[in-house]
Amino acid sequence: LPRDLRAELNVNVGAILYRDRVIRQGRANAVLADGTVTLNQAMALLPGSSDLALFGTLAAQDGKPVFDGRLESASDNLRGMLAWLGVPADRVPEDRLRRMELLAGLQARPGQVTLTNIDLDVDTMQLKGGVAIALRQRPGFGIGLTADKLNLDAYLPAGDAAAADVGGPD
Repeated sequence: LPRDLRAELNVNVGAILYRDRVIRQGRANAVLADGTVTLNQAMALLPGSSDLALFGTLAAQDGKPVFDGRLESASDNLRGMLAWLGVPADRVPEDRLRRMELLAGLQARPGQVTLTNIDLDVDTMQLKGGVAIALRQRPGFGIGLTADKLNLDAYLPAGDAAAADVGGPD
């Protein structure tokens, strides 16, 4: 990125139609100065009573672009957002996948995306930790997450939860 150029970009979009649903109140503010793009704000209201926000900087490290920032997302209807994204959740009981909140550090560079300091709440479960994804022909994953409680049976269809309990008493 040029070090001797200064520019500012402000974009406001009232509505965008994507996957037959409306993304509302999209806005972005970015500043290029001293060879670094600072993304002050990129946010939108998504289908499923959800929102997404991204903040951070894009700069060159060893001649390659690196984004270092923060990702924030929340949903009061996670099931609705997943349906919009094409992720099937119809077999998960209706009282699950209701709400979600995500806070995480995000670093992206060619070939790798890393989420750090993840604080993810889904329904009544809280996950903390990090995830690294190597983007290559055969993707690689490094996952270090802790959960305060993990009730996977609650996310199985009614018949499958009973069938999964074949191990006998603990």
